[in-house]
Amino acid sequence: MKYLICFFDSSMQLVPREIASHPQVVKNALRKGKKPFETMLERSKHHKAILMLKNSEKRGRPDILHTCLNIVSDSPVYKKGLMDIIVHTIEGKWIIFHDKIRFPVTYDNFIGLMEKLLVDGKIVDPSGRVLMEVVSKEQALKILEPFTHRTMLSESGVKVEIEEYVNRIVKMERPTCFFIGAYPRGRPSGEILEMVDEEISIYDGVLTAWTVTAWLTYEFFKHETSL
Repeated sequence: MKYLICFFDSSMQLVPREIASHPQVVKNALRKGKKPFETMLERSKHHKAILMLKNSEKRGRPDILHTCLNIVSDSPVYKKGLMDIIVHTIEGKWIIFHDKIRFPVTYDNFIGLMEKLLVDGKIVDPSGRVLMEVVSKEQALKILEPFTHRTMLSESGVKVEIEEYVNRIVKMERPTCFFIGAYPRGRPSGEILEMVDEEISIYDGVLTAWTVTAWLTYEFFKHETSL
C-alpha cells in the first residue's frame, strides 16, 4: 500500500511582479545576479515588501517546505517507496517529483534549485531525465485520484491519537493522501478544503508543519518495522 503527502499552500513563490521594484527585492536580486521576479520571495530578505501583498501572513517562508521535504525524503518509508510527495503552492501551482530524489540539505542550494524549477518549469539531470516539474492542476488531480481517502492534519480538526489513526488507515488498506499545510499561519485555501474528506488534530495545540511531518512519517515507520 502506498501513501501520499501533499504539502499544500506551501509558502514558496517567486517575487510577484507588483513588488519587483521594491528596494529590498532589487537589492537581493542584484546580489544574486538575477531579475527580481526570478528570485524566491523570502521573509528574511523581503519583510517590508511582503507586507504589501494580500495574505502576507502566509508568504515568504520556503524554509518550511525545505525542512518538511528533507524529513520525508530521509525517512525509511519514502526510501522504500511506501510514501510519495506532491507540493501545492500558495499561488496554486503543483509540483511533482520523479523517483526517490533527495533534496539539497543546505537552504541556499534548495532556494537556488526551486528558483530554477519555478522559472523553467522543470529540473532535468545531465542525462535528460526529469527530476521534478511544475504540472497543471488536471495532472495533479490524476496523481491524487488513486488516493481515495484524503485527510488534512490541522489544529482545528477532530482530535485523534496519531498512532491509532495510522494503524486504522493501514489495516483498512485505504490509499490515503495526508494534507499538511507548509505555511506559517492562516487558514487553508478553498481549493484544498474542497479536496479533503476529513480534518484531524494530533495534538492539543499548534504544531509546526515539520513536527507534524516527522510524527506522521515516524508512525508509518513504526508500523512497517512491526510487520
